[in-house]
Amino acid sequence: MVLAMLNERPMHPYEMLRLATERDKHSVVNIKRGSVYHAVERLQDAGLIEEQETSRDGRRPERTVYRLTEAGQDEVRSWMTDMLRRPKDEFPEFTTVVAFLPVLTTHEVAKALRQRLIVLDGTIGGLEATGRTIGGRMPRVFLIEEEYQLAMVRAERAWVAGVLADLESGRFSWDYEELRRWAEAVAGPDSPLQGVGHPPE
Repeated sequence: MVLAMLNERPMHPYEMLRLATERDKHSVVNIKRGSVYHAVERLQDAGLIEEQETSRDGRRPERTVYRLTEAGQDEVRSWMTDMLRRPKDEFPEFTTVVAFLPVLTTHEVAKALRQRLIVLDGTIGGLEATGRTIGGRMPRVFLIEEEYQLAMVRAERAWVAGVLADLESGRFSWDYEELRRWAEAVAGPDSPLQGVGHPPE
């Protein structure tokens, strides 16, 4: 984020934070005041950015304006291009928990997914509201990540709703003892699936 913003023009860290807030980047980047200053320090040490000037406005603390170095310009373009063209295994938490559903009962999973749908609906509503509120005031390129997020959340909602419907209708279900017997039949008593999940007492 720091390199991308400095690619627009030289600026000081506080201005980066202000622009990130104005452009609603907090929804895609975990932005904290301290982390931005830490990133600036690391990038400067790496020779990717450099100080342009330091100024003071009245009694306010000094502010240092940074700019990209030539190496920084090359690096941010390289990082951006690589991240756009190459999908990365990011191991999201939701995918991980879905991989181990037998730990819970079908009733417990259905209950949790109903609650997740409520959260997803709120997220969708918030993203749609952001688009309506500031979509007409900014170039699309500054809000393109909101479009992506909205598409991903809508897709997740559709999938969760489908799984929930299958659970509630009985089309999708599992039983601890049946899973154990299946594991024994497939791989014998040494199967790593032995002991997966424990029925509630």
